[in-house]
Amino acid sequence: MQTLSQPARGSQHPAADVQPIRAPEQLQPISRAAMTAASPKVGLTTELGKAAGWYARALGWHVFPIHGVRDGRCTCGNPACGSPGKHPRTPHGVKDATSGAQQIESWWSQRPDSSIGLATGEPSGVDVLDVDPRACGDESLYELERKHGELGPTVISLTGGGGSHLFFRHITGLKNQAGEIGAGLDFKTSGGYVILPPSSHASGRAYAWKGGSRPNERAVSEAPAWLAQLLSTVTRPLSSSAATRAGARRAADGEKWAPGERNNRLTSIAGAMRRRGLSQEAIEAALLAENRLRCEPLLEEAEVQRIAASVALYQPDSSERSGFRVEDIPAIWTLEASTRWLIEDLVPQTAITLLIGDSGVGKSTFVLALAAAVARGERFLGEPVERRPVLYVDRENPLAVVKERLARMRIVPTPELHIWGGWVDPSPSGPEAAAILLGSGAFRPPQRPPNAVLTGAGCGL
Repeated sequence: MQTLSQPARGSQHPAADVQPIRAPEQLQPISRAAMTAASPKVGLTTELGKAAGWYARALGWHVFPIHGVRDGRCTCGNPACGSPGKHPRTPHGVKDATSGAQQIESWWSQRPDSSIGLATGEPSGVDVLDVDPRACGDESLYELERKHGELGPTVISLTGGGGSHLFFRHITGLKNQAGEIGAGLDFKTSGGYVILPPSSHASGRAYAWKGGSRPNERAVSEAPAWLAQLLSTVTRPLSSSAATRAGARRAADGEKWAPGERNNRLTSIAGAMRRRGLSQEAIEAALLAENRLRCEPLLEEAEVQRIAASVALYQPDSSERSGFRVEDIPAIWTLEASTRWLIEDLVPQTAITLLIGDSGVGKSTFVLALAAAVARGERFLGEPVERRPVLYVDRENPLAVVKERLARMRIVPTPELHIWGGWVDPSPSGPEAAAILLGSGAFRPPQRPPNAVLTGAGCGL
């Protein structure tokens, strides 16, 4: 395997045996005329055939036909196809790839709806970094760039599944990898392949070139030294992309993190939050919660705080924003609005009301009385009340205290009032507690607005 300190014979750092790639100004625009100039008969009936011919003629890339997607199904005809629109249509797959106009003409004349496969590595002179955000690939790449530096501009395509393919000049001696340098990051070189635009995708979207990064707009760049070093020093056994993504899903579902991965996992979460503009305090709170839930053994709280503070030094990523501007805010005076009240002039509907006071002043008693009034539709503090089913949540007091309070306040049982507390489930985690609140929707009578959820022992209405 090639390393940076010992480049392969005849290589240029860090790439070797690179297929000739024209500079951007030498490439013709990707147009119908350009894509069919190599052979007038290539792919006359579809944009796919024309594109395949252009890639071979203009770039010297070796291509081959891939099954496409039609009406949401793979053209292979298997209704249970495990890789729709992603597996070869030729007997030997990527080994059949060619830049020969005659063979390309034959393939796309017979199967004009075929998607386009690119043989990566030595045949085409390009390697590809496949970033899959569904398996945390965008987070992994962000952390690598934060640690080592940006990858820099190069040719980039956007996949139909929301990911991206970053093209680099071929480096000899490397192997195809799946997740070895980070979850959701696959590396395609000799023996591998990727799908090229404008091929179809099972999602219903098509592969496309990223604006400003098309192969007729810029040349394929060399991989930065740090990326080449990482790829050349990986020693873990190769794993399948499916296994890598399954592992990422297990982590998302609560898989425990052992020493050696705890810091990286928490840093990745922190980076994602910071890029979206979250504060150090919010990041720290989330990391402490994840630390308690996943890390075995727990990281010291000071270490978790250090991670949050370190990541918070970076500026939020403006590319994550939606393009919203202050000028987009409509003038409030031009908007029509009216308030619907749960309790007239006191508690509005579809809003959160906070009841705040010192300990022992009677907040819980007040909220319980309010809950009973709403459940029965009785006036409260002299104001009319709209009757609703109510879920009263008390996580502070034991059952005996709550029952004594109900008796003292002469609150009688009613099917519209439901009370949930620690006597039901002493220690529910966040998802289970949230499920209780969501489950309150089951008590919603027909044709009524959403239920009232009142929390005692603290404040929320």
